[in-house]
Amino acid sequence: MSNDIRNITIIAHVDHGKTTLIDNLMKQSGSFRENEVVDERLMDSGELEKERGITILAKPASINWKDTRINIIDTPGHRDFAAEVERVLSMADGALLLIDSAEGVMPQTKFVLSKALKQGLKPIVVINKLDKADQRANEVLDETFDLFVSLDANEEQLDFPVLYASGRSGWADTEENGPRENLNPLLDLILNHVKPANFEKEKPFTMLSTLLYADSFLGRSLVGRITQGTAKANQSIKAINLKGEKVDEGKLTKIFRYEGTKKVPIEIGEAGDIVVIAGLEKANVADTICDLDVNEPISATPIDPPTMSITITVNTSPLAGTEGKKLTSTQIRDRLIQEAQNNVGITFNENEGNDSFVVSGRGELMLEILLTQMRREGFELTVSPPKVLYQKDGDGNKLEPIEEITMDLDEEYSSRIIDSMNRRKGKLIELKDTGKNKKRLMQEAQNNVGITFSENEGNDSYVVSGRGELMLEILLTQMRREGFELTVSPPKVLYKTDDKGVKLEPIEEITMDLDEEYSSKVIDSMNRRKGKLIDLKDTGKNKKRLIFHAPTRGLMGYTSRFLTLTKGNGVINRIFHNYGPFEGDMEGRRNGALIAMELGKAVAFAIFNLQARGEMFVTHNDPVYPGMIVGLSPKPGDMIINVMKGKKLTNMRTQGTDENVVLTPVRKMSIAEQLSMLNTDEALEITPDSCRLRKSILDPHERKRSEKSGAAA
Repeated sequence: MSNDIRNITIIAHVDHGKTTLIDNLMKQSGSFRENEVVDERLMDSGELEKERGITILAKPASINWKDTRINIIDTPGHRDFAAEVERVLSMADGALLLIDSAEGVMPQTKFVLSKALKQGLKPIVVINKLDKADQRANEVLDETFDLFVSLDANEEQLDFPVLYASGRSGWADTEENGPRENLNPLLDLILNHVKPANFEKEKPFTMLSTLLYADSFLGRSLVGRITQGTAKANQSIKAINLKGEKVDEGKLTKIFRYEGTKKVPIEIGEAGDIVVIAGLEKANVADTICDLDVNEPISATPIDPPTMSITITVNTSPLAGTEGKKLTSTQIRDRLIQEAQNNVGITFNENEGNDSFVVSGRGELMLEILLTQMRREGFELTVSPPKVLYQKDGDGNKLEPIEEITMDLDEEYSSRIIDSMNRRKGKLIELKDTGKNKKRLMQEAQNNVGITFSENEGNDSYVVSGRGELMLEILLTQMRREGFELTVSPPKVLYKTDDKGVKLEPIEEITMDLDEEYSSKVIDSMNRRKGKLIDLKDTGKNKKRLIFHAPTRGLMGYTSRFLTLTKGNGVINRIFHNYGPFEGDMEGRRNGALIAMELGKAVAFAIFNLQARGEMFVTHNDPVYPGMIVGLSPKPGDMIINVMKGKKLTNMRTQGTDENVVLTPVRKMSIAEQLSMLNTDEALEITPDSCRLRKSILDPHERKRSEKSGAAA
């Protein structure tokens, strides 16, 4: 038994990053020389694979880690190429399941994983692309566990280890917030979790042919895992099919194993290793390659039948032969024979007259790939419309292939999509709300490099960062006009720390042009905001230019205050200057909040009587609710008030006389001004029609308990 070999397959949905992960595994394990030039997507060797960025053919590779040989089998992620997956699983002892941290479990993840679990493979789950802004690793992990349960995984398979990784950045960790240094934790986990199969060297040589390659120098090359015995150069061997019938006999002329992605010749192949052999001309995929004394074939994984077919004939158009070189039915037949030998997902047969060929495959993508390859090889073809291949059950009922389709889209298009799927006999199985705010922020982060966002725990809140209040105000304004309803926290400045551990904050340079008579008030207001006067210039005609350096945290909403101080005649410009030392605590809002106590609509009579207590933000008939801030008090400390209290009706008074009261007009404030007013326990409610200040905790009792617990802490 060989204890220093591990065979593992990597399975994942399309574009979940498995090929990129393999690239970095090989680079970090020392599979290449320091000065060796290495391309990206090493395992995507075919021209079409590189163009489309998908894996079409299953391919082995190997790395050495801590004196152990790890054979890695890269598998296609698209369902149409599942035949490639099904046959290579027999070579593996374990499975590495990659799942995108944002997209989560996808249909093809489910399809391929079910095949691996049926093989009894022990899985390792890797939550990949953790560096994505919209990652939701914890949710995806829950989805993965539910998937294993739905696929009837056994207890050992359900107890799968989990790693968090970024294949592109080249790190993996056992914890979501680990050190993120390299892929060593993944390589170590493969050695510890995946146990080598128990193969006996003393028995006669047997190997299941799993992959077939045509080589111009070696001829027919067969790839498989040696299940018992050893393979030696010049050894006499034979090939038997699944029925035990001999199909070929000859000598093992060459043996290769994989070093990285390259095939390296060896003298002896041992049980458990994946090797490439040459010497047989008729042996095919699913045949057992063995010693002459062996008569029992190795059972092969059954391959799901094709679901779609096309008919191919020679090109008979007037333009035939003007662009291609391979025009005859004989050439087409030979090419299809070759494809059926190499690709077990493809079958074909000839119609009467041998002038047309019915080619069947696992889906439209597989057939498209075949046609694209043939045209690039110089073939000219005439292709019929595709046909679905039906089956019949035991009672003679007609059956057709059914697919599971998962769609992620904006809510506005869902009705059209559902209608189009209904016309195609589609049945809606599940509809999930994935969070429109999240989708919108992802879109913004993609289009606006100045915006970044991340999710808090629970994925129900998002921390959005930008280059200043105007950028954030524009984003919020755009979102409310698009129909979003949001609750926004008070803005926070992002601090830094220098090499010496000194706390730094963003400093802005402010240039003000104003009448001389207002300069003292403006200087005083800037002093309260930790602003430093850098320059004062006389620009003529009783005009002054003031230049300040001030912390960003003191300038939220200041433009409006500046215009008030200068009676609308001043001009202010701001620009980021640098990160400077933290200027210390800054005085916040001194005014207490006037808070509504009931749900309903504000009444003019109540507002009129409350105007003397402070500035009101609501007017007659405005909706209010408990915890909503309806005004500011001139004194510190919050106050709960009743803005719905009307006059009591008597014989002398009627409610209609409320209309006679005179209310002070409500000040219109921008989003930036409202954000600048917020204390740490407050928030801004933004809807398409309104912006309302509120307490973060609406219930007054819960608010008091929170304040007490905060004071105790």
